[in-house]
Amino acid sequence: MTLECINEIIESTNFDNRIAVESTTFNAEGYPSELKAYDQWVLWKLEEQTEGKQKKIPYTTSGYKASTTNPESWSSFDKVFETYQKSAGIYSGLGFVFSEEDPFIGLDWDHIRDSTTGEFNQEIMEEITSLNNYTEISQSGQGFHVIAIGTIPGPGNQSGCREMYASKRFFAITGGHLIVTPYTVNEASYEAIKAIYNKMIQPKENSGSSDITVCQYSDIDILLKSVLH
Repeated sequence: MTLECINEIIESTNFDNRIAVESTTFNAEGYPSELKAYDQWVLWKLEEQTEGKQKKIPYTTSGYKASTTNPESWSSFDKVFETYQKSAGIYSGLGFVFSEEDPFIGLDWDHIRDSTTGEFNQEIMEEITSLNNYTEISQSGQGFHVIAIGTIPGPGNQSGCREMYASKRFFAITGGHLIVTPYTVNEASYEAIKAIYNKMIQPKENSGSSDITVCQYSDIDILLKSVLH
């Protein structure tokens, strides 16, 4: 979907698209059915690390730490969701593990959305819509995930505000669907994936720039389905 179409949607609705997102909730009903069909689900919770930062740690339904490289520590969606519902707030949410045994890739943009104003980077919006796949707000409220069927041109990578993985990683799935993208996980254009990947591997003009400086906020607004509460 083009930015022109997105702007038409924005102009034709009375819906206030600049909404704050609660970072600790999720909408399981919004999870793509394509992911639910795989037994690659884990629980997760935020835990403080030695450096004082919080990190998402995956857990099994038995309460032990899970591994993104050990399929025996993963479970079905139904089992993980049931455990979450019975956990009385122990866990923060559900996660999906990417594996070499599935056709999915995950793309993640961090610190590119103001969770209070909803303002979003125009370049990133173009990247997201070029993939034409299920997109959701991230747990922090400041980034987005795209989950697609496709092939990464090279090794899984992280650069600046962008990440792209095909295995050995998990995403904390929120179900906070970006309304201008499909509800389904489809095959993405290899050209679109490669264009994003090339931005990740190209040298930065200013190596001293921070991630947020590289991905500045613009006046582009986004429409989110208001399902997070």
